[in-house]
This record gives sequence, structure tokens and C-alpha cells, in this order.
Amino acid sequence: MTLKEKFKCWFITLLISILGYVVFYFLHLPIPWLLGPLAAVLAANIKLSQPLFWPSGLRNVGLMVIGYMLGTSFSLATLTQVVGQLPSMLLMTILTLGFTAGFAYLISRLSSVSYHSILTGSIPGGLSQMVALGEEIKGIDLTVVTFIQISRLMSVIFIVPFVVVYTPLFAEGHSAATSAGESTLSLFQTPHTFVFIAAMIIATYLAKLIRIPTPFLLGPVIAVAALNISGYTAPGLDNWMIHGAQFVMGAYIALMMKPQQLQNKLRTALYALITGVALILFAYVASIGLAYIHAMSPVTAFLAMAPGGMSQMAVVAAEVHADLYVVTGYQMFRLFFILFLVPPLLKWLFRPKKESQKSV
Repeated sequence: MTLKEKFKCWFITLLISILGYVVFYFLHLPIPWLLGPLAAVLAANIKLSQPLFWPSGLRNVGLMVIGYMLGTSFSLATLTQVVGQLPSMLLMTILTLGFTAGFAYLISRLSSVSYHSILTGSIPGGLSQMVALGEEIKGIDLTVVTFIQISRLMSVIFIVPFVVVYTPLFAEGHSAATSAGESTLSLFQTPHTFVFIAAMIIATYLAKLIRIPTPFLLGPVIAVAALNISGYTAPGLDNWMIHGAQFVMGAYIALMMKPQQLQNKLRTALYALITGVALILFAYVASIGLAYIHAMSPVTAFLAMAPGGMSQMAVVAAEVHADLYVVTGYQMFRLFFILFLVPPLLKWLFRPKKESQKSV
């Protein structure tokens, strides 16, 4: 595809994304900047023969903006509180993985898909990391893994906002509190603007260099949190920046899903949807106990447990005024736990039988 053709496809995708936002906005649906483009581009990608395109660079900028927003929620006081909840983070992560493994086994028995593929696709870790893991394990159907991972993420992105905004379960959980340590000035109204931007760029580069997962998100999180804790009060972000980040993320996520490449589409889609809903229901049940143990708001506990991406849950948390540092802390802990400990465990469990017998 030439540069001119890419620009044409991107422009068409942009128009579709704007249309999706407008529809969601006037229908008063939650998070229209994220869900509007996502729904519209996904539908267009399935129904239209016109190729669509969204630059990964725009996605990376959106991730950096969300990473900055997450970093501003950390201060010395909030960090102390998060560290105090590490035992709960470990417990909830283990319970989530245990439920995932058991439910994946049930789905594999009901379907003709291997347990290896179902489990790898169901684990609520990073999408790209789980797909990469599937490439390293023999017998894994990568199409199934990718589809279930994206379906889980899409289920969370669409269902969770509606649940926290429109259901009475969380009506009393929303508060108007702002993140601790956040300045009332915007990023471009402070003399330290260059310091924060430079720190984010350097941290992102270093995160890529040492292969930290999702470097464009975690690099800015670490850089801004470190500056915030060290005494540089992180300025806030203008709404247009937050909405812009949601917009570019929505369109990019939609183009990641390619259902036309999937065999047994209806059956696999049904199992993927059931898996996503089951994980959300488990997250809600677990969040009741978490809210009771730490006296946090129900919506904060639910978003902390939700099996979605950290950036997407941060966007929802910001919209409903949940405690960003708690949501981010639990989501980040689960992400790193899964990325560093689960892959070697799965490789050991799914190793070939001959190799297994030799090691005995």
C-alpha cells in the first residue's frame, strides 16, 4: 500500500470514527470518544469491502497520554496505600487465574477446541504478550487465542462502562474526588512542561530497550509517577487531550479484530463472549469482598478487578471519578504477575509428553 493509499484509507477510517462518536454522543451512551469510534470502525471493517487503516503511531501517542494521566494519580501517600494492599493484589490475581483456568477447562470440554488454546486466550494479560506466548507453545491455535483475547477485551470495554454508569449497583460508588497530588493547572500551563514531556519520552525509550510490556503506556506511568513522588506536582490534562487519546485508541482496537479470518466463527464467538461475561461476573463477585476488606468504593473495587486492559479501565475510572491509583495498582500488579510468571508456568504445563516423562 502506497503512502497516498494509506492516507486515503486513514481518512475514511477517521470519518467513520467521527460518525461513531457523534452517534454515541447524541444517544448519551457512555464514553463516546472511545466506544463510538470502536463500534463504528468494527462494524465498517466487517461490512465494507473498503480497506481501513489507522497508524500505530497515533495509538502510541494515545497510550502516552493515558500513561501520563495514570502517573499523575501517584503520590507518596497513595503509593504507601497501594503497597499496603499488595497481599490483596496477590490473592485476587491468584483467584482470577484459578477461575480462568477452571472455566477454560469447562469451555474446552463443551467445544472441540483444545484446552491449551482456550486457556491461553482467556488469561487476562496483555493481548500481544499472550499471542506471542501462543506462538512458542506447540498445539496452540493462534487464531483462537487472538480472537478470544480480543473478544474478552471488547466485552470488558463495552460491558463495564454500561454497568458502572447505568446500573444501580454502583450508583453510590461515584465520587467527585480528584487524584491525590494532581495540580489544577493543565500540562501546558506550567513551567515544568518540558521536564515531564522529556521524562516520558526517555522512559518510553528505556522501557522499549529493556522490553517492558506496553512501553508507551508504562514508560510514561513510571516517569510521571516518579516526578510526582519526588516533589514535581504533575499538572492535569485538558479534556481535549484525554478525549483525543480515547478516540485514537478506539479506532485502533477495532481494527485489531478480524473475525473474517476465523473458522467456526459463530461457535467460537459464542464461547469467547461467554468467557468474557463469566470473567466480568467473577470480577464483580470478587470486588464485593475487596471493597469490604479495604473500605473502598464499589466502583473502584470493580474496576480494579475488571479483566480488561489497564488503559481502558483507567479511562472508565477517570470518567466515573473512581480512585485511579487503586485501579491502576491492581491492574498493573495483575499484568506484571501474568507476564512474568504465567508464561514459564504454561510452557511447563503444556510441554510435550515425552519431555515430561524424561523430567520425571
